[in-house]
Amino acid sequence: KAEELLREKEDKAEAKNKRLIRTKEYGPCMVCAVDEVVDPAGCVYCGELVGCRKCANRWFRTRSDLGMSVPTCPLCRHQWAGFSAGVTAMKKLVRK
Repeated sequence: KAEELLREKEDKAEAKNKRLIRTKEYGPCMVCAVDEVVDPAGCVYCGELVGCRKCANRWFRTRSDLGMSVPTCPLCRHQWAGFSAGVTAMKKLVRK
């Protein structure tokens, strides 16, 4: 129930925030599979797109709630230590 309320709050906040980047540039979200990723976030270890920042955080919370000792990146499986997903803005990770 608490997770459902948190998800509703995140969805509303995301819909309201018109300043969030919405793009297809990096590919689809690896978690929710939508083509237009909102606030794209990538793993700080492998540099690949995880997906929407909201989805990356949900992945982290779900893994934590399932009792995994340390949640991992869904792509490279590197452990994300700490209290949040090991992601950052994709624009910081893109190599030119």
